[in-house]
Amino acid sequence: MGQVENIPRRIAAGEQVSDVDERVQLLDFERLKWKLMNNDKEGVLSTDILDKVEIEYKRFLTLLIRYPGESFAPTEFMDLMWHAHILDTKNYFDDCKAIFGHYMHHRPNFGPYNESVQGPGFREMGSQMRQRYLMEFGEYPLGGEKEGKKPCDNYQCSCEGTCGADHKSDC
Repeated sequence: MGQVENIPRRIAAGEQVSDVDERVQLLDFERLKWKLMNNDKEGVLSTDILDKVEIEYKRFLTLLIRYPGESFAPTEFMDLMWHAHILDTKNYFDDCKAIFGHYMHHRPNFGPYNESVQGPGFREMGSQMRQRYLMEFGEYPLGGEKEGKKPCDNYQCSCEGTCGADHKSDC
């Protein structure tokens, strides 16, 4: 998380983003931002930065809604809020039910220990997410500005949009 202080200031702190799905916009992540800031041992997560991280995560959730059959890997910033959200288990479950109609699983990247999964790998899922993000929001996500940029080369997790169909797929 040492690069957090270098986040561009293209989104004003506290700004509501009208391009996210209405159901996602209504989610309140203030308690998650408080938890992240108070657990930040490096002292780099400010309110301003976490407001931007929240917007990135809400945009990620919006992509999952708009492209239900596709698999995406989040950027490091999106994943930071996703991890905090998942640890709030009851609210995460309820929020997933409200916005997706089902629980959205998180699949960590275990490198050489990844199960053999049909379909795209983490890098391809990250690339697909960046392209959809650019299409939907008119810019690249924070931490994933360009194809092949170092922060995007090592996706740590993914969620496959296909998990809504049978609730058995491991996303």
